[in-house]
Amino acid sequence: MTMTKTNLILIFTLIVLLFGLNSCIEEEESVDYTIVNKSDYNIKIVKYGGYDYNFRNGDTLLLTRESQTIFHYSGKGGTCSFCLIDSLGFFSSDKIKQIYRRNTSGKNPFHIDYYTGGKTDYKHHITYSQYTYLIENSDFNLK
Repeated sequence: MTMTKTNLILIFTLIVLLFGLNSCIEEEESVDYTIVNKSDYNIKIVKYGGYDYNFRNGDTLLLTRESQTIFHYSGKGGTCSFCLIDSLGFFSSDKIKQIYRRNTSGKNPFHIDYYTGGKTDYKHHITYSQYTYLIENSDFNLK
């Protein structure tokens, strides 16, 4: 069977369309931020301002000693830890607390530099990542 000029043009057009459609698919991210309590205290995590669907039952999560919780974020255009929250409070009692804001310097759950982990997989235009943040005794201003 010989290829006619019309058939070659048709095949070439189909190939161009297939590659063109594939490049139009938007990239997405799926990120898990695991917060691990390595401190000697039971911790209450309180969010202030903003919205985060990981706080399903209000503004507070409890994290007992040697436990963890996972905050999952996914979507187009990237994700970040606690993107829509103004600040977070870590409380053990009325006297032991730490408040974090985006602009707080030093170790901070808003800053990816203080997490371990990174990209774990890429499938079907979705980048999967996992990060871990440790809450330690040294995080609290014990005076």
